Amino acid sequence: GGHMNPAVTFALIISKNIGIVKGLIYIVAQLAGATLGAAFTHAISPVSAINAVNDVNSNFTRGQAFFGETLMTFVLVYVVFSTAVRKRDNISMVPLAIGFSVLLAHIVLIPITGCSINPARSFGPALIEGKWDNHDIFWYSPLLGAFCAVIVHYLVTGEINAGDQEKQGKGDSSGAVELDEDAV
Repeated sequence: GGHMNPAVTFALIISKNIGIVKGLIYIVAQLAGATLGAAFTHAISPVSAINAVNDVNSNFTRGQAFFGETLMTFVLVYVVFSTAVRKRDNISMVPLAIGFSVLLAHIVLIPITGCSINPARSFGPALIEGKWDNHDIFWYSPLLGAFCAVIVHYLVTGEINAGDQEKQGKGDSSGAVELDEDAV
């Protein structure tokens, strides 16, 4: 699958679904891609680029923004783990489920923060525009939400990575169900 969000990649690293080095390379690439995208946007429409910088709406507190970004990132990462990582029979619905979680996050967060749930999405425009107000929220919140999603997913399913499915006889990396001979 595509890795576009450092919070999701962080969750995959701490759950041992990808290695640390590979994950860090992905995160550097995500930040570079976001920066290039923001630079391109600034080049063709400077006003649009300025409006792309995440910040906390003055009608909300930093705490509300932090909570909202954490919660919505939690939802996104939990859905990713329940669908893309925990492969099951109906993998054709994975993009739809993830897309709906992103849609929900945008509906909730656009009025509050402009909706980040992705540190790279916030980093690129902030770097290009030099606007760092409340930028810490757009790193700490998604990483906390991702961490919590990994923990809750494990508590609910008993699985933390795709390898757990194989060990428990629930499937393999292709999503096929296979019985564990020791369990029979």
